[in-house]
Amino acid sequence: MPATSTVYKSQGLCTDMTLPIQFKDPAATPGTKAVFDALDTNSWARQAAPQAGDAWVNLVAGGDCSFSAALPGWDGGFVFDGAAAQIITGPTGLKMAADDTKGFYFGCWAKFATVAAGNQHVASLGDGAVATSQFMIYRTGAILVLAANGGAGQQFNGLQAGVPYHMAVGFQGDGTGKFVRSTWLNGAQLGAGALTAEAIVQPAATRPTFGRNPNIGNFAGEFNRWMYDALSSGATVAQLVAADYAAGAGRFG
Repeated sequence: MPATSTVYKSQGLCTDMTLPIQFKDPAATPGTKAVFDALDTNSWARQAAPQAGDAWVNLVAGGDCSFSAALPGWDGGFVFDGAAAQIITGPTGLKMAADDTKGFYFGCWAKFATVAAGNQHVASLGDGAVATSQFMIYRTGAILVLAANGGAGQQFNGLQAGVPYHMAVGFQGDGTGKFVRSTWLNGAQLGAGALTAEAIVQPAATRPTFGRNPNIGNFAGEFNRWMYDALSSGATVAQLVAADYAAGAGRFG
């Protein structure tokens, strides 16, 4: 998102500490804690199906993702077939603290192998249920559910199999302990709540997971990209949605 500049260093000193940071991803801001992109060779050099223990590299400063098992395929993204062992685990450092007043943005690109009856978990940071998750995205049949901070979640009815979707949730604070939830699909807002004082859900989990969730159902489809921003740079959820959507649009078909 910011312009790029060159910073010259000499004996550990920078020429100008106010120069914009040069990011490896066009959607990143100084508040971005994670960007993972399957088609970016800086993030996934192999461009093939992962093996157990492989690292998916973070494009910003922060930890990497790990794969709990080999995945069965690659098609410009990581292919899941619904097996229970297939989990991507994200880095630590993304869980909102209880006293956080800024909030977060989470977005991901994925497509479903089927939209038949049944539930499939896409992504969450929580303890296996919406009520104990800081965010969760899953489908039930052709209905997509997007939830933030233990909320009931916004629904979209009309998912199609094999279609890449950008799915996102925002939880934007005003600095006083009040937040606005918002949900987004393919760059368009599905819904937003009122500015409300809320306690931050504190799950035992410290890392987001993608794929398997024993309480929801295992993912079958293709997972391509995800991003998490702590809203500490002044960027709004709407700005991050637009940038994250643009970064993936037309690339994951």
